[in-house]
Amino acid sequence: MSYEVLARKWRPQTFDEVIGQDHITRTLRKAVELGRISHAYLFSGPRGCGKTSTARILAKVINCSELRDGNPCNACSSCVGVIRGKNLDVMEIDGASHTGVAEVRDLQESIGYAPSQYMNKIYIIDEVHMLSTHAFNALLKTLEEPPKHVYFVFATTAPHKIPETIKSRCQRHHFKRLEIGEIAGQLEKICQAEKVEYEQEALRLLARKAEGSMRDGESLLDQCITASTGKVTTSAVRNILGLLDAEMVFSFLEKIADKNPTDVLKQLDRSIDEGVDLLELAGALLEGFRDLMILTAPGDLRELIFRSKDEIASLNKLVAAFELPDLVTIVERLCNVTPRLKTASDPRVLLESVLVDITLLDKQVDIRDLIARLQSGDQAVAKPEGGGSGRKTRHPEKGREAEKEGGLETAPDTRGLNGIGSKGVAAYSEQGKDFMPDFGDRNSSRETMSQAAPSAPGPSIAKEADTTGTESPSDLDLESIQERWKDFVTFVRTKNASLGIFLDSTTPSVFHGGIIQLEFPKSAVVLAERVDDPKGKQALVRMLKKFFNQEMDVSYTVVGGADIARKENGDARRNAKQSSGRNAIEQQPIVKKIIEDFDGEIVTYRP
Repeated sequence: MSYEVLARKWRPQTFDEVIGQDHITRTLRKAVELGRISHAYLFSGPRGCGKTSTARILAKVINCSELRDGNPCNACSSCVGVIRGKNLDVMEIDGASHTGVAEVRDLQESIGYAPSQYMNKIYIIDEVHMLSTHAFNALLKTLEEPPKHVYFVFATTAPHKIPETIKSRCQRHHFKRLEIGEIAGQLEKICQAEKVEYEQEALRLLARKAEGSMRDGESLLDQCITASTGKVTTSAVRNILGLLDAEMVFSFLEKIADKNPTDVLKQLDRSIDEGVDLLELAGALLEGFRDLMILTAPGDLRELIFRSKDEIASLNKLVAAFELPDLVTIVERLCNVTPRLKTASDPRVLLESVLVDITLLDKQVDIRDLIARLQSGDQAVAKPEGGGSGRKTRHPEKGREAEKEGGLETAPDTRGLNGIGSKGVAAYSEQGKDFMPDFGDRNSSRETMSQAAPSAPGPSIAKEADTTGTESPSDLDLESIQERWKDFVTFVRTKNASLGIFLDSTTPSVFHGGIIQLEFPKSAVVLAERVDDPKGKQALVRMLKKFFNQEMDVSYTVVGGADIARKENGDARRNAKQSSGRNAIEQQPIVKKIIEDFDGEIVTYRP
């Protein structure tokens, strides 16, 4: 006596028996009751969700002689013939093995013949997306205007591969992936009917392993019943299907919650020695942290977690160790690493790095928050030392307001930037920003930092105090300026890199009456003119005051040439430019005409 597997034995025979597709069965049942059955249907959806079973039920309904509330009777000769596969007017065709034009032409030829037993002929084409393009084209006309006694039902898992011309001629229904609760409920019903002892947690594991496919769930249940000698237990299901032990998964979660990467890596090493698949482990950790995220989210969402009461209680103990933003980040990173494990050259190293990463998550800085605070001019606060998320920031409003009232504008504290001190970040930022030809108002904000005298200066103020001069104005002379000139150039380069580079080739030659004369070599005339730019000169005067603690002006001279009088040269150049421009304008015919007619003259010229 041959054994009939559960997936075939428990195939739905009426619309009411189809699990999880009420939106489709309700529509089809109503169409049968009203006599509005379409001549072509397209059923799409994932595997094992009821497409072919629904197509067979619809085929039975079309020729059934004793309908019952839109469902087939399953007792008449037509329904029995479909159930046994002996109904000559219901032809089920595998699209994968009938892909060519020749098969479609044979189908078209058979369509022209009248039904052999009943009133209508039904063609069920499974995996219809496997047909070739030419086969679809050959089917178009027949599908658009079929004989009144012919009905088509197409089933596919890849509707995107079907031409739009075919889709537009069909009534389309999409079957959804079944939920874990729906599959577990059906498996429990089967166990009760087959008189098989079971554990609820075991059926839940089978439903999760089925991944939305009722057929897969029934096949797995059949396998476990056979391997476990008639009793389906949780341990038997885990052993048969190779699922990870729940205790191992919770051990990982607890060690990650303790923020101890050493214990996490040791646990991973033990798991690998036991033969645990890394992809399965990553999936189990992802599911565990997903459930923790659900429990941490506002509101009561426990109905979204398909675990036993003991497991939910264990998860609740870990909720206090994580914050919702941390759990969202962990879930995202585990989601990203799962597909990468399949192609990684060393999956173990990849998983180790991810586990250490999520274990030390509270010691990391959220770069988005840091950038936002730097852009807003706010102070970035270092990571709190006694635990908690490193992405939390405090807002010392009172301290900041007091500094502003005192005229002090402090730079953002970036000590939390993974080991890069505030001094290094400030220097890098300033050099990268100031290495530009324009020497404009970039130093104005820095100047305000040294103008005030706060009671507790910050790190940047202390640094400035170390580099600026301490001599009084009466002690300052040319010799002391020359001795400290290299230090001054270094100081300028930390504030304005381009200006410091231009000053490398200068030497103070005269200091008298508060005016310092800088000497450039003859080969550096271009640099002299660049430094003598009004914005550059203004910035240099401010830095001289800051470094030497004395107001002074600047003039320039070139070795072997005349002094550079910036203002005079600038006026001469502007006058020459205006003169040449005025002459060019005066030579234009229309301008000459206007001047002659109105006895006018050109007063100013603006290029």
